[in-house]
Amino acid sequence: MSDMTPTQRMIKKVCDDLADFLIDKNRAYGSSFSEPINIFSRVSAREQLAVRIDDKLNRLHKGAEYAGDDTVLDLAGYLVLLRVLDALEVESASADTIAEHKPSATSATKKRRGVWQRD
Repeated sequence: MSDMTPTQRMIKKVCDDLADFLIDKNRAYGSSFSEPINIFSRVSAREQLAVRIDDKLNRLHKGAEYAGDDTVLDLAGYLVLLRVLDALEVESASADTIAEHKPSATSATKKRRGVWQRD
């Protein structure tokens, strides 16, 4: 880290602080951003994040902030969570593709025994 400029070190610190903030929230609330319980609202996780981002942008636009809130930090967090949601969806799609082409344990067992019966 010593080969970084002061600005680069500050960028890293701010990003690390944001990561710590999001991990603390995730520990407290779980992965509700990616796995909403959909009791009152039935929209997707992506749409729920979009609404939260819109709310934060609206607060910034109006210059309205509650005491103790950090709208910019919250907005940055929601944008990172949107990227995380994208990554989780890609990871899930890849796992699904692999699972589709992977023989089942039952098929593998039957093949080893030399028995080819339908599962």
